[in-house]
Amino acid sequence: KSFQRIKLLIKEYSKNNKLTDYEKEAFKKLFKISNAMFLLQSSYQISIGNDSKETLFWFNKGKNGLNFSNKIDFNKLYE
Repeated sequence: KSFQRIKLLIKEYSKNNKLTDYEKEAFKKLFKISNAMFLLQSSYQISIGNDSKETLFWFNKGKNGLNFSNKIDFNKLYE
């Protein structure tokens, strides 16, 4: 599901702007960094006692996003 959404986003963007190899590599890094940021900040909040629904939501988003990014072949997004 996530893969299909990201692939659609890239497909639509690429209709007017062909991605360079540099941009493709940067997207992969940005995707991982953004998910790591969700995970790190929410982990800190949990460690200081803020385990609200919102904090747990972002914790799970970050964790799932990083797991997803480790399993997919980003090159298949650009086919």
